[in-house]
Amino acid sequence: MIASTLSFALLLGMKHGIDPDHLTIINGISLNQENSIKTRKWNGLYFSLGHGLAVTMIGLLWVKFSSKIMGNSNLLNYTEWLPIIILLFTGIWGIKNLIQNKNHEHKHILNYKVDLNTKTAPLQLFVTGLVFALVFDTTTQITAWGLIEGQSNQYAKALYIGLAFTLGMILTDTLNSFLFVKILKLNRTKMNFKNILAILVIISSLLFALLQTMNKLGMKFELSDTSKLIFGITTLAITFSITVYYSFLKPRIKL
Repeated sequence: MIASTLSFALLLGMKHGIDPDHLTIINGISLNQENSIKTRKWNGLYFSLGHGLAVTMIGLLWVKFSSKIMGNSNLLNYTEWLPIIILLFTGIWGIKNLIQNKNHEHKHILNYKVDLNTKTAPLQLFVTGLVFALVFDTTTQITAWGLIEGQSNQYAKALYIGLAFTLGMILTDTLNSFLFVKILKLNRTKMNFKNILAILVIISSLLFALLQTMNKLGMKFELSDTSKLIFGITTLAITFSITVYYSFLKPRIKL
């Protein structure tokens, strides 16, 4: 019984890891960082660890307080604005950097002077992931907490389920950051992937911030779980295809 529960929690974590806001914020931070490519490829891992820790801690609280956790609407009204602010900042900062890059073409698009260096980036990604777990209306997270109900030795099961959920996020978010950063290294192509990715991240950041803001104001425009899943799978498929083509297939094609 516990094996099937943990397997389901793992799948939920993998699904949650490719939610649009996850991919957008991880990729946005990867674009804006000035530390090395080698370091940035682990951004998904750092984000998932922070997010997973928060989800696990909430799961342990769920055992004691159950659905009462969801009852403090005043607290939730404040915490749910934090991811919106981060998404807005990512989009606005991306626009600023694109304009600066256009006006100073000799500068590489990744040479943003952002306070995200090699030493502090892991902690900042970790904290960002933790903050994004404070959006309590996420269906996937609620489902994961619901797995604890009816289990014997609930505190231990909550810990195991939280760890399985975190592992699932680590798998998909780390894969995404590896593929995304790999594309940033593709300098031998005629296409400026870095500018294209920057524009897509800006659009996604502002769009998801707008949708979440409208939801907070009572205008329901939330994406369905199916739409989120399609978005995530499509994003991973595109980045994987670009990486495979330009890294392995194209070099072997004789012109």
